[in-house]
Amino acid sequence: MLSAPSRRVITSTSILEPGQSWFSKTTKPPSPPVVTVVTRVVRKPAPPKPPVSSSPASKPSAPASVASSSSLSSLSPESSPDASQKKRKQANASLKDSVASSAAKKRRVDDKPSITLTKAPTKKPKKKTPNDDDDYGRVRSKPSVHIPEQVFRYSRSRSTTAFDQNDAPRERKTWSDEDGAVGDGLITSESVIKGLMGSYKAYFRNPRDLSDKSFEPHPTDYPFVDLEYPNDNASERFMLLEPKDKDHYNPIMCLEQSLHTIVQHYLTPEQKLLFGTLPEESLLSPGRSTSSQSFSSPPCSQSSTSTSATDSSSSLTSLSTESSPSRGSPSPSANLLRTLNRAIHLRDGPLFVSTMKRINELMQSLKHPESTTNPLRAVPRSWSKTGIPQKVMLRIIEETYQRCIGPHVAELRRYSAFSSEVYGELTPYLVSEILRETGITDNPSKCGEGKLFLDLGSGVGNVVLQAALQSGCRAFGVEIMEHPARLAGVQLEQMKMRCRMWGVDMGEVELVRGDMTACPRLDELISQADVLLVNNFVFKEELNNALRSKFLDLKEGAMVVSLKPFAPPSNNQRLTERNIDDIAVAIFDVASRPYHSGTVSWSSGSGNYYLHRVDREGYRESRMQFERAQSAGRRRTATRKL
Repeated sequence: MLSAPSRRVITSTSILEPGQSWFSKTTKPPSPPVVTVVTRVVRKPAPPKPPVSSSPASKPSAPASVASSSSLSSLSPESSPDASQKKRKQANASLKDSVASSAAKKRRVDDKPSITLTKAPTKKPKKKTPNDDDDYGRVRSKPSVHIPEQVFRYSRSRSTTAFDQNDAPRERKTWSDEDGAVGDGLITSESVIKGLMGSYKAYFRNPRDLSDKSFEPHPTDYPFVDLEYPNDNASERFMLLEPKDKDHYNPIMCLEQSLHTIVQHYLTPEQKLLFGTLPEESLLSPGRSTSSQSFSSPPCSQSSTSTSATDSSSSLTSLSTESSPSRGSPSPSANLLRTLNRAIHLRDGPLFVSTMKRINELMQSLKHPESTTNPLRAVPRSWSKTGIPQKVMLRIIEETYQRCIGPHVAELRRYSAFSSEVYGELTPYLVSEILRETGITDNPSKCGEGKLFLDLGSGVGNVVLQAALQSGCRAFGVEIMEHPARLAGVQLEQMKMRCRMWGVDMGEVELVRGDMTACPRLDELISQADVLLVNNFVFKEELNNALRSKFLDLKEGAMVVSLKPFAPPSNNQRLTERNIDDIAVAIFDVASRPYHSGTVSWSSGSGNYYLHRVDREGYRESRMQFERAQSAGRRRTATRKL
């Protein structure tokens, strides 16, 4: 009997990097004796994960900005801006190092020579059958195995709100320490109509003297009334004319809306009785609430004012049969607000003027009692926990816009088509919703003081000013176009005066003119931003790419709001070998929110805006899951080949 062939055992040692797997396949040995290779695998310990900085970024100091119309003085440093930016760069560098390390490991695995395990065949090869040959006698080849690209779908189960929803309620300064004496710099309703006298016509008449021309337009002798505002020494003059175009600014309706807002939010129930009944309390149809009208249309469109005028006039029809004081001399017990509405409905000029005179006298008596200080001025202090009422905020925004921007809307629409400098606005309703969604004003009991809001491409400053007024946050805007940037500076100064007249306080605002991709002041503030808004609806891809690189400096948890997404929404986002290394996109946890028709100026339709939350830790976890899925896929592929 022949002896069995001798066997030699060869032991080799191979070092595997973390994440590598052992693959083997069997080939036919060239000749006996059989050589069995036993491989001992020694795994290197995985390197420790790079540390992730979870502490919030420090707040840098705010250097003076020559181009700004107001400085962010509250940006007092807890640490230097260089330290904050250094932390951000270290976090991004660690991500890049992780990406580079993974890529290097993959290359090492691919470059290593394969080790073949061989053994004696135990089965005889299968005999070829006729079915294995085609009609021409050629052997059919087995189909090749197609290995699809590994795709990993993921959704970060994290909140898309930048700020902790469980923060303790925090009060903000809602009141002004200054009186309402704003000087000659205020742009009043009267001054606006003076510059546009040719586009206005008479609204009132004297029903007892049809030859009376005192209510007709005139360069100097025009009809007017004053309105007392809540703060000391605060009043404004309104011209009693109506626009020839119903969509233009209507001073009579503006006066009535401001008066109603003062009565509703600054007076006690006992004081309200002295003025009478507000229309929304008794005349509005059932189911129609005033809150739904607060953000009914953008301030750039005066159609909301005209609609209000129509509603007021139609609702007053039922008053024509009611008892009323004698024309021109309302009695002390008269319902002054109803009388004023009746005068508007009947176009009775003398009745309107005399009623407004009585209202102003009553308002002055409330503002200047003999024994105490102005109680109306103290009312905004009670809003420190709840925030400025929405209707008060809206009136300040609309009054400012109508006087500063309204006369220049036609000029703002002159821009280069198909460029990144197309002018467009978000309405106050949409801005208010964005501020809630991002957490700056997510709860009435919370405020935005201490938070920083940035607007890239701020236009005339509407969003920046509303953010500062609504939440008390610090706000910064940069705009490249000269005309909108100039109007933004005017609107900022006028809103400060308006806030003083209403006795309220707004957050600090800084507006600069410049290119958002090369603005030194923006580079200083972006690492401290809590919310960054960019209306990139018509931005070119080159500009969007330039902004993506800037977003790497945002702190963890910061929010980017845009009209076009910088990364796919998280429920549709996929990690593949093509985009896994794109940190500027992958660090975002993205959610979409709908906006309704009439909330943007460039379209009457609806659409979506996008919330991007910086989530570097979530990206690390998702990348680890992706790599594990890739590794498992490679093992399954190797097994199939065996």
